[in-house]
Amino acid sequence: MILPLRETALFLDVDGTLLEIQDQPDAVISDQRLTDLLTELQTRSGGALALVSGRPIEEIDRIFAPRVFCAAGGHGVELRLPDGVQETHPTRLPESTVGLLHAGLEDYPGTFLERKSHGLALHYRANPQAREAVHELANSALADLTRLGEQFELLSGKMVFELVPHDVNKGGAINRLMQHPVFAGRTPVFVGDDVTDEYGFKAVNALGGQTLKVGVAGSATAARQHLEDVDAVHRWLRGLLDPAA
Repeated sequence: MILPLRETALFLDVDGTLLEIQDQPDAVISDQRLTDLLTELQTRSGGALALVSGRPIEEIDRIFAPRVFCAAGGHGVELRLPDGVQETHPTRLPESTVGLLHAGLEDYPGTFLERKSHGLALHYRANPQAREAVHELANSALADLTRLGEQFELLSGKMVFELVPHDVNKGGAINRLMQHPVFAGRTPVFVGDDVTDEYGFKAVNALGGQTLKVGVAGSATAARQHLEDVDAVHRWLRGLLDPAA
């Protein structure tokens, strides 16, 4: 079932949902057709559209430039509200942890460390055989953070491990956005593709909303519906602009 846009709060993941995942995060960029589609959805929904990503908001803005959307970055570490006000989680990321990971990844070609606002991502897409070693490094970094009194957790995604503040996830970000007047009182809809999106699926399900997982149907997920791939997401979004929707 597709709800009227005037009654919907639309939350969309970026990588693997709106755009294909690339080996290098900075290779991802929107084309004009997608940006125009999101802009029209934002307008027709009265502004009740937000991009919910593991990327920092700065990176989301680069991808969709020159358009700027309401967004949750870093799994909710950063939050930009519809009125442009931006909130940032206060957790500190010690440089000793960053150095530990940089040194450890040097032994595994094809892996790299992505510094995010208040978090870190360890990528191994170009070297899948390094998964266990990268996982061990990530756990070592988590132990280092705990020793320093910083409360983080380890998230596993598609060819990536991420260290984020323990109380930050996409579900929490969606819940916070739903309290804003632009989103409040609407039915939330969340579209995502990855393990980290499960927090969002569970939060939206609890609010009585709709959840859609991008990828092969049958995989374990809290999402209640499936879309086959990124192209299917674009077709589904265009369907929301149908006059009957």
